[in-house]
Amino acid sequence: MYYKIHGEAGDPVLLIPGAGMPGLAWLPYQVPALLEAGFRPIIADARGVGRSQSTPNPYTLDLLTDDFAALIEELELGQMHVVSLSQGTFIAENMTIRRPDLLKSAVMMGGVGETTAMTRVWAESWRDLLKFGSELPDSMFIADDLAQGLPNTILRDDDDAVRSWQRMVSSRKGLATPGMLGQYSACNEWILERDHHQHWSQVGVPALVVAFEHDLRWPPRTGRAAAEAMPNGEFRTIIGAGHTNAIFDHHEDVNDVIVEFLLRHSQHAVEACPAHH
Repeated sequence: MYYKIHGEAGDPVLLIPGAGMPGLAWLPYQVPALLEAGFRPIIADARGVGRSQSTPNPYTLDLLTDDFAALIEELELGQMHVVSLSQGTFIAENMTIRRPDLLKSAVMMGGVGETTAMTRVWAESWRDLLKFGSELPDSMFIADDLAQGLPNTILRDDDDAVRSWQRMVSSRKGLATPGMLGQYSACNEWILERDHHQHWSQVGVPALVVAFEHDLRWPPRTGRAAAEAMPNGEFRTIIGAGHTNAIFDHHEDVNDVIVEFLLRHSQHAVEACPAHH
């Protein structure tokens, strides 16, 4: 499993990416913001993505969760904050249940909540498409990423932005790889086969659920309800953002909510505010 630690000190923050998303996607905006705030960000590529080993699919969320839990244990840096996006939030949420001993807090963006009717239709279509395996064309992945991930206003009115995103997504050639297909199979398993609401009351670590205003897959109404069911849950909405473009086009707002939350739950914040007797 490929990973890289940035910085020499501060609370470690493990950044867990979405399905098929390489860890380097955090480098332009989130890693610098975390370093400036005094944290030690760690990027990683999930199984089957980027520079990490690709094993035969299908994958499950428990398998991917165990991978990231094993990474935390291997690094021997103690409990970590995790910041996650999309399918990464599935992993983070699962870790809060399976391995809460490894976590200080969890920021979960664009992936927490009840499965909406639209998200179920989308996941069921991919469950059927995955049967075609490596025969799936890259254009299918690209069109799906744009249609589901960008705000409708951009898709409708900003051709330059759509072309720019198309070029960026297209830069990853050969998308129907065993690793990518495994990632999608894990995503579908989590969405279609699990009853999530029964677990939210068990999320004991401090948790911040972040939703994006124009997210078709995980709209704010579902994230808010999930956060309210968590004993230590908080909720924020990033106005104007879609599922895919939030950490790039709205990075300032995203970084502000992440850093503010982590500072309240970090060791150096505790040390700066000693308890009164």
